[in-house]
Amino acid sequence: MSKIIRLLLILSLPFVLFCIVGSLLGGVAGALFGLIFFGMFSIVSYFYSGDIILRMYGAKLLSRDKYSNIYKTVKELSETVKCSDPNLYLVEADTPSAFVCGMRKPFSIVVTTGFVQVCDEREVEAVVAREFAQISGGYVFVSTLSAVLSLVILYPFELLLRYGEAQNASFGAVLRVPVMLIAPLSALFVRMSNRSSFFMELDSDGAKLSKKPACLVSALKKISREVKHRPLKFGSHATSALFISNPFNGSLVSRLFLVHPSISERIARLEKLVV
Repeated sequence: MSKIIRLLLILSLPFVLFCIVGSLLGGVAGALFGLIFFGMFSIVSYFYSGDIILRMYGAKLLSRDKYSNIYKTVKELSETVKCSDPNLYLVEADTPSAFVCGMRKPFSIVVTTGFVQVCDEREVEAVVAREFAQISGGYVFVSTLSAVLSLVILYPFELLLRYGEAQNASFGAVLRVPVMLIAPLSALFVRMSNRSSFFMELDSDGAKLSKKPACLVSALKKISREVKHRPLKFGSHATSALFISNPFNGSLVSRLFLVHPSISERIARLEKLVV
């Protein structure tokens, strides 16, 4: 399915929802208001979706002095594919992972502190190249849009659930009900724009860009192993498809957003590229 068709499918659902809700609340005038609101929402998403995701994860610009190797890698990749340099960010999280986001240039590649601690320099370069492949292939626009649409629906309920669980277990159990009711709708946006083969293609494209398929394989193994013990404790499941692999735990909500193929499948395909 082409990126344009996927984009239209993603946008069609909120368009219909806004119109239906507006119509139910105010007839024709309500439907028109819903259409206007949808237009405003689309404009805000285009200009600020990347910033919204970065702020939610508390991302800070990556230190050029401390991580000069990453900046060098990105510069070389930009020159290779002839595109502008993305911004580089760091998220303070023990969970090793990386993702790319944005709907307009400059896009943003984000790594966690856990990732740069667990992986060696060559593995970091291989993963960064894999994330860069989303930018050079033009995929990041669609994946970010689906994440933001999903985020708007789910994230308020996730925040409420975390607040309730912090108060007491019973309160948290009650608040888990609306989350479970909303999560399938939120996950629909993510599933509409991400298929398993998409991640396999990105792995292959990234490995070819970096010329380090073996390093990407070892990085994926480390990330997969560490996430089991150190899953991400903040952010939103709605953004899970942006990450190189699902950084959250194996909860029911997490499984609804599980669009990544298994690590073993991804590694098997990458190993065919290893000479």
